Amino acid sequence: MDKQVIRVALLGTGGVGKSEMIRCLCYGEPFVPSYHPTSGSETHILDLNEHQFVITEYSGQEQLRYVPQEELDAITAYIVVSQPSRVHRHAMKELKKRLPAKIPHCTVMNKSDIYARPDPKYMWCSVKTGTNLLEPFRYIANQYVNNPSF
Repeated sequence: MDKQVIRVALLGTGGVGKSEMIRCLCYGEPFVPSYHPTSGSETHILDLNEHQFVITEYSGQEQLRYVPQEELDAITAYIVVSQPSRVHRHAMKELKKRLPAKIPHCTVMNKSDIYARPDPKYMWCSVKTGTNLLEPFRYIANQYVNNPSF
C-alpha cells in the first residue's frame, strides 16, 4: 500500500525549536541545546504509519517577508511552532495573517518542560524531552483523512 504524501511547511520565529524538532523526528538524533539558524528553507522526510510528510522547514518567521506570497499561497498544510512569550505570540499572529486559513494547520507551543501552565488552546510539545513531537503531524494527517478534498 502506498503512503499518502502530505506536504507540510514548518514555520515560526527563529530559535523556537523547528530545526531540533526535525533532527529528532526525521533523523532520530538527540536534542542538542545549541542554536544554528536555518538559512532559507530545507526539505526533510518523515514517515509516519500510512503517511509520508515532506516537510519544508523555513528559516525564522522574520525571514518570511522575503518569501514570495505565491509560495506561501501554495502551501497545502502548515505547522507553526512558537513559544509562550508575548513576542513569539505576536510574531505567530502576524505570520498566520499571511498564510491560507482553509488548509490543514495547527500551532504548537514548544518548551512544555519549562512552562508550568500550558495554554489549552495550543498543542504543546517539548523538543528537549521528546514529548508530543508527533502530535502536530498526526493532527494534520487526521485532517486529511477526515476531509479528503484537501
